[in-house]
Amino acid sequence: MSLEIGQKVKIGKLSGKIKYIGKTQFSPGEWVGVELKHTNGRNDGTVDGVQYFECKPKRGIFLPFSYLTHLLSEKPNNPKTSTKLLVNDFYYPSQIEDDLLRNKLYCHSKSIQFFVEERETLTNQVKGLKMKFNSKIKDKEDPLFQSIELDEEIEKLERELSIINKTVKASQEEILNLETIADGLEKDKNTSRLSQLRKEVLQVNEENEETRNDLVKEVEKTRLLEKEKSSLEIDLKFAKSTGERQIQKLNLKIIKRENLINSMERQRKNLLKELGSPVSLFAENFKKYEEQINNLEDELEFASEQLQVIQERKEAIQIEESLAKSRRKEEWMAKLMKRNPKILEMRERTLPLSKKISYSRLVEHEPNQVPDLLSQNFILKLIIQHYDLEGKKSIRDYLQKKFAINYNIEENKKLNSKESDLYSLVRLSLRNPEMLWSLNINGEEMEDEEEDEDLDDEIIDETDVSVWNEPKDNPNNIRFDEKKIKELGESAHRNILETIICANKNKLIERLTWDVSSDSEFIKVFLRTHPWFMSIDYVLVKIFQRWHVPDKKEGVEQEEWDRISKTIKLRIFSLLRTWVNGYFHEFPAKSLRRLENFALNDMSLDKLALGKKVVAVIERARDKIRQPEKQVFKEKPPKPKLPKSIFSPHLKLSDIDELEVARQLTLLQFKLYSKLRTSELLIRNDVETTNKHKVVNLTRLKEYFNRLVGYFATEILSPKKSKHQTKVMMRLIKIGEQLNSLKNYEALAAIITTFDLPPIKRLEQTIEEIPKNSLKTLSDLQSIVNKKNNYQNLSKIMKNIWEQNTDPSLPYFGMFLSKIDAINKSQPDEVDEMINFRKARLLSQVLDQVVKAKSIQYNLVEVEQIQLILGKLPEPPSEKKLEQLSLQASNEGKQIEIEIEEN
Repeated sequence: MSLEIGQKVKIGKLSGKIKYIGKTQFSPGEWVGVELKHTNGRNDGTVDGVQYFECKPKRGIFLPFSYLTHLLSEKPNNPKTSTKLLVNDFYYPSQIEDDLLRNKLYCHSKSIQFFVEERETLTNQVKGLKMKFNSKIKDKEDPLFQSIELDEEIEKLERELSIINKTVKASQEEILNLETIADGLEKDKNTSRLSQLRKEVLQVNEENEETRNDLVKEVEKTRLLEKEKSSLEIDLKFAKSTGERQIQKLNLKIIKRENLINSMERQRKNLLKELGSPVSLFAENFKKYEEQINNLEDELEFASEQLQVIQERKEAIQIEESLAKSRRKEEWMAKLMKRNPKILEMRERTLPLSKKISYSRLVEHEPNQVPDLLSQNFILKLIIQHYDLEGKKSIRDYLQKKFAINYNIEENKKLNSKESDLYSLVRLSLRNPEMLWSLNINGEEMEDEEEDEDLDDEIIDETDVSVWNEPKDNPNNIRFDEKKIKELGESAHRNILETIICANKNKLIERLTWDVSSDSEFIKVFLRTHPWFMSIDYVLVKIFQRWHVPDKKEGVEQEEWDRISKTIKLRIFSLLRTWVNGYFHEFPAKSLRRLENFALNDMSLDKLALGKKVVAVIERARDKIRQPEKQVFKEKPPKPKLPKSIFSPHLKLSDIDELEVARQLTLLQFKLYSKLRTSELLIRNDVETTNKHKVVNLTRLKEYFNRLVGYFATEILSPKKSKHQTKVMMRLIKIGEQLNSLKNYEALAAIITTFDLPPIKRLEQTIEEIPKNSLKTLSDLQSIVNKKNNYQNLSKIMKNIWEQNTDPSLPYFGMFLSKIDAINKSQPDEVDEMINFRKARLLSQVLDQVVKAKSIQYNLVEVEQIQLILGKLPEPPSEKKLEQLSLQASNEGKQIEIEIEEN
């Protein structure tokens, strides 16, 4: 019977698969490796460090090839089953020789039987030949010839008989030898088994002792647990009794509150029945109220005229009497409005339209009550409540102790007010919205959105070709990288960004909304860099052209063309969605209105009805800007290090700790940086003289950077003595260290540029007085923001920060500007009057870094007093002024040295 790898076999009670057939190193001859279904084996396919097949541990056995073939050829009902030849139904590596001998004995016994049977057949043939010989002699045929043939046959048979007898004797001798060897092996095997059993018995005894020890420990643990259980049961009973009492009390409270709610609902229903809906009642009685108001105004005018007549007639009356009469008039007006509160409410609602102040509300309080309401304690309570709701507990506690004001925190918590009374009072007081434009906290915080109305849109010439009239792809309107297309093969049409070299505007818009495939990376690069070569309004006009797909196209079936037009429109919708969601802050108000009108008018008429979805996307983006999501931090921010004179009006930056100066500077600069638009970096060179409103945030960053440098320089040069100058320099180096730890490289660059100014470098004496450790830290900080190789060191540091993406950072914007300038120098804007899109790819990589820095915010506490000082830094002094201050400082130092030498 033939055996194959993968064949299923059954060995007694065991079953498995053949995994190996061949020779082995542990024994001669052919062996078969079997993987059993259960863990009845002895190995995992390896014997003596040699792996013959792979299987799980204790699932592998080895059997002789001849034994397994004989075993499988036997019938299942055969009494001579192979289970007698097996030892415990599987083979062990130590029993291989024993099994071989038994197998040989079995095979030799079979061969002896075969040879005996052949010998008997040969004897029978010899007898038959003799009988033939005798019969032929009797028949008187040629006896000589026949006798010769018979003799030859008899000789052959006798030879074969002798050979068979010899083989039978040899096999019998081998059987005797094998039996003796087998008996010796059985004795050795029994002795080895006895030794193994003794070792196992010792191991079992040791394990029994360990288990006894474990059982003793477990018994002790169970006793302790029983004690704890009994104590816990007592506690549970007590807790249940107390809990049931509390539950009863709570149930009573709930019932009372439910009764109150039911009564309130009944009252509400009764009021609704009496009043009806307030909107309908307001609409019905609006005209009546207007008439009443007009009548009252006429009455007021008449009364005022009467008073004026009385005053003219009684000119001799004293001033007190005239004041008393005017007071009566005011009180009469207030009482009149008190009697008619609905008229007063209507009057107040119409006030924002007329922008008039309600006089009756002002007169409602007596003159003696107003000063009490606006007392110092009242104002301080408002401020304390404001700080409490803002989470600034240290300032709240300080004000309470300083002015000895009792502020009940628990009552404020019960009110659940999200906004402080100070905010609400300020909002109520600012009834005139035009006053908001004059209020400006940081000098230039608010931007006028109406500036966008006066922007000059990019004019589309009459000669400009429509998107649908653009010719097919040719070297004059689009060019591809042929090598890249060959490398990509079939996936080349999906990788537009990698294959395109340059193209005109129509072809770029076509690839943005291509019906064949869509490349998200290409769309991302286009939307990020399009202000460099296309304005927003121009892109919108081209997208509107692309939306209006022609009804038919020559050479294309109508069904196929309908499918293409549908995919194009869906691509336009996805493009607008990604554009609005990702770059909403780049859109001017006029462009957004244009997009909304197109969505409501043109896109809504289509069967797909995508216009409403576009409008919904715009509204969601507006809501995100109105109510921006605040980053939630897992840890609390560090406590600010505040000086004792934090509430002093004469507070200076020199009074504040270096770490806190670095923190507050980081928060202020991060606000400015987060408002920076990527388009400002692309169009900054084109709008240096005109349209400066397009790069407002970039100019603010530059101006504040220059103010910082000017402030630091004046702080160094203002002291007359060199010792004070060294102290200021040491303080700046410490602030630089803290800025480096906070990863604020914007402010760090300002400090380094201050030290690199020629007026500061002239102060050689003061620089020599700085300790060596501080000078070393200064040189380390200078190496970070060094300009060599386009800020190579700083770019490496920022790359590591962005890869980890765990800590906030504030890069130096000059690094981005230098990289963009290098790209502008190396790459042309156009290639054969087509847009160089390779340049767009390089610019997009820089702009991605700008956006990454905005992703993680700083977990720090704002201190308003320090923010106000940093936000109102003076304008930077001119170079001449700095030179004068430097010369004065250096001359004074020299004069001091001369005086010391003379003395």
